[in-house]
Amino acid sequence: MSQPFHIDTTHSTFDDRIHHEANARGVVPFVQYAEAAYAAASGIRAVIGMVRRDVVDREVDDAPGLSPYDVDCLLGLAQFAALALREDADRLRTWAGKHFVQEGQQ
Repeated sequence: MSQPFHIDTTHSTFDDRIHHEANARGVVPFVQYAEAAYAAASGIRAVIGMVRRDVVDREVDDAPGLSPYDVDCLLGLAQFAALALREDADRLRTWAGKHFVQEGQQ
């Protein structure tokens, strides 16, 4: 069987001990969110970096770069990732309230 390409694999930002403890303590959703947040933030950073480099390249040597459509698509991708991250955080907040706050305290 062939090895997966890097793009097809996920690498945890946490080591196995943290995953084990999260599972034992019932807080896996927090670790999953933290990993998703890290991946989304990295992607957003890359997209913004591409757009900023394109602007600088155009100013420096008037080189052809990204089309306005491409820039809009990349910024839309970053916006979508940020919104998804925020929605995931909201779901995690609801989950935590349901699982970690006693009924009398809600």
